[in-house]
Amino acid sequence: MNGNAKGHQNDPLDFSSDASTAKETLDILGEMSSIMKTGLDVESLAISYRLVENGINPQALADVISKLQNQVEVSKKKEPVADNGDV
Repeated sequence: MNGNAKGHQNDPLDFSSDASTAKETLDILGEMSSIMKTGLDVESLAISYRLVENGINPQALADVISKLQNQVEVSKKKEPVADNGDV
C-alpha cells in the first residue's frame, strides 16, 4: 500500500471513489470549457478540478493557465516554419 487513503490522488482521471458524481462533474466542466472556448482538454480539466478540490485558489489557477496559453501562442508565432525538404 502507498499509504494514500483515497487511493486516487496520483491519477487526476481516476474518479473511482465516487465515479458517477465525478464523471458527471467532469462532463459538465467539459461542456462549460467547450462553450467558453478555454482550449483545455479533458485531462487538463481533470487536473484543474483536482487542484481546486485540494485547495488551490481557482483564480490563481486560471491566471496561470491563461499565462501559459499565451506563452504557447507567442512561441508558436516566433517559430519558423520547418522545411522538411520534401520534393
